[in-house]
Amino acid sequence: MTQCIWCKESGNPASEEHIIPEALGCPPDLVLTNGEVCKPCNNGLAFLDRALVDDFDIPAFQAGVRRKGDRPSRVDSRGNMEAYRAAGGPVIAINMDPVPVTTPEGVRVSGVGKSTRNIRATLTHDGNVAEVTFEVEFGSSPKFARGIHKIALNATAYFLGRNVALDPQLDPARKFVRNGAGNRRILTIVSRDPEYRNMVWAPYRHKDGLTVVVRLVMMEFVVDLSPTQTALPLLTTELERTHGKSGWSLLPTV
Repeated sequence: MTQCIWCKESGNPASEEHIIPEALGCPPDLVLTNGEVCKPCNNGLAFLDRALVDDFDIPAFQAGVRRKGDRPSRVDSRGNMEAYRAAGGPVIAINMDPVPVTTPEGVRVSGVGKSTRNIRATLTHDGNVAEVTFEVEFGSSPKFARGIHKIALNATAYFLGRNVALDPQLDPARKFVRNGAGNRRILTIVSRDPEYRNMVWAPYRHKDGLTVVVRLVMMEFVVDLSPTQTALPLLTTELERTHGKSGWSLLPTV
């Protein structure tokens, strides 16, 4: 019988586990296929994958990432934004008025409401050239940090094996992912490479545990899996020395 790296139980049905959510574009080789994750845990922790997908839905749509079952990418629950594909290519429609409007393709776009996922856009123009800019917040939900930790621990099983991932030293990170227990953070760095790309590097061993670097879209996340995250202060101190206070942050913000 195989033992699940999340619930540590044996005998549950096994499940294939994509280390990075499929809806963001998981590289085809980054999959756990030997029963490292049981089906109940795979299904029960899917909401953490959803938290990551929700925050990166717009760049995934723009990149044309296909979802499970080869379904097209989409943007969900953005209030006053609708993303769709027309004859000329992908379209992102943003309505900054309180009254709903309909696009030339017949797509209804809700007006600005109270949703926290509304998009605030700015329109500027120079002669006949107009430009729309908007900002999208990500990583503010504790579920986001739990989802990144989930990727890191899955990657530990992938690169170093099930037994390493089952080490009791990883239990604080495991409980954080499963139950939200504790106050664990992740170091977030803006990549110098603007290309849409997802990947995970093999864990780095240090005296207190493991550190995993995860890249999603155009961001890199450093995940300290040690019990009390003793490596994190050292990493932030080094970043302050080399980069100052810009280009990186700790999530979730407190």
